[in-house]
Amino acid sequence: MIIYLDSVTRATEDTPKGKANVDSIVVTGLQRGELLAPFCRDSRGITRVQAVGVVRDSSGFVQPRLAWTLDTAALRIVSVSADAFTCTAQPLFYRGD
Repeated sequence: MIIYLDSVTRATEDTPKGKANVDSIVVTGLQRGELLAPFCRDSRGITRVQAVGVVRDSSGFVQPRLAWTLDTAALRIVSVSADAFTCTAQPLFYRGD
């Protein structure tokens, strides 16, 4: 699995919108059934929109096996201790019909 961090690019007359890949990591050693969980909370229960983790169970918030934060100031993906988060692959908000 490859995790990308991208950023929007400045609009020009030739390119009115766009994005640029600023960092990426290759995640190796994934186990069968593991998922990327884009919704994480820190140890205080505060949702961290700039954190992702790899989990086996997608039924709720669980401790990930691997975790990263997306440092948007430094434009880097940073490996962090998985003990610092609980993550879920389930959407936090559901859209109504």
